[in-house]
Amino acid sequence: MNSPSPLSTLDERPRRVGIIGGGQLGLMLAESLAHHHALVSILDPDPCAPAARAASPKATGSNTGFVCAHFDDLGALDAFVAAQDVVTYEWESINCEALRLAAARHGTVVLPDVSLLETTRSRLAERQWVQSLALPEKTSCVPFRLASNVAQAQDGKQALGLPLVIKTDRGGYDGKGQWVVTHEAGWNDALGALEPLFGSGARVIMERRLDLLAEMSCVVARSPQGSLTFPVFENTHRNQILHTTDLPCGLDDSMMSLARSVALKCAESAQLHGLLTVEFFYGRESESSQGKLYINEFAPRPHNSGHITRRATSTSQFDILARCLLDLPLAQPQLLPAPPGKRYRMINILGDDMLDAGGRVAFEQAIHQQWQSDLLEYYDYGKAEIRKGRKMGHFIVLTP
Repeated sequence: MNSPSPLSTLDERPRRVGIIGGGQLGLMLAESLAHHHALVSILDPDPCAPAARAASPKATGSNTGFVCAHFDDLGALDAFVAAQDVVTYEWESINCEALRLAAARHGTVVLPDVSLLETTRSRLAERQWVQSLALPEKTSCVPFRLASNVAQAQDGKQALGLPLVIKTDRGGYDGKGQWVVTHEAGWNDALGALEPLFGSGARVIMERRLDLLAEMSCVVARSPQGSLTFPVFENTHRNQILHTTDLPCGLDDSMMSLARSVALKCAESAQLHGLLTVEFFYGRESESSQGKLYINEFAPRPHNSGHITRRATSTSQFDILARCLLDLPLAQPQLLPAPPGKRYRMINILGDDMLDAGGRVAFEQAIHQQWQSDLLEYYDYGKAEIRKGRKMGHFIVLTP
């Protein structure tokens, strides 16, 4: 941790920070960066991207600091990188090689490093990385098989048995690109969906479905200024999309301590500079086996579950990442005291919720009426189009 920061040679002028991706993660990060007087630029193909309104005027030589261009527009990406001191990303489906070359050409720092992004956007590469680490005995990844054709899929099913979970190696989030197979009829349906994917050269990871006892996540930060972990979050999902996050986590202290130590070990192994979120399953492979901690996947950026830190901890995940990007000192986030008998809960707002309530305004009014003094934050991301399954915002409450 005593190695010099790649940002240490920059002068004392405001740091120019570019964020690739203009969604809600970019929006909240831009707000934290602005608090530290950074000049923030956003690159996103959506002219109505939420983070566009938080870009700094003239940060890129334009009038707004917002560059509306597709992530595969190599000319726009090169010009965007050239205008920054440091670049980060809140969207993972970007051209890593183009970003690496542009950064080297213009002397721009990319944090976290592009090599970590390349690993974390492949489920196979993630699992190979986990297998290469000397993790504690009660920690591993879920037993899996790789399949790139129907024959390999059949072999994987034979080895793992049912029920199992199938996930595309690349792409897919919030339940997209995933199939849960519990019986033979479902297996035949899954094969029907997989055959055209295999035909296009895609491959999938097949995992044994656990007897799931809890889902957790841990955000770890690391820079030349130090390293830290946030408290472990306890998560629930609805239709494979994150629904709630609770703090403090309901698991015992030893399991939470194990999760934090594993997250730190992963960050150190990756030589992380920035944020890394580690998603965990706490479960067992059969009713007769003991519970273990399984690493599900990684995200080298702020995480949906980490939104709870905006009200539940002394420093948010976005503030800590801003400090990493600006080479400022880090401080261990502390869980803020809650009233007796209550804990913090973050709840995602999906387009479904707004539509069912009769619209954006009606839903917000209902939440304020329902939670009243226990409502700590209601955050509408400002996405113009309300769609089912789309993350429209979140709110944070005190709950029994």
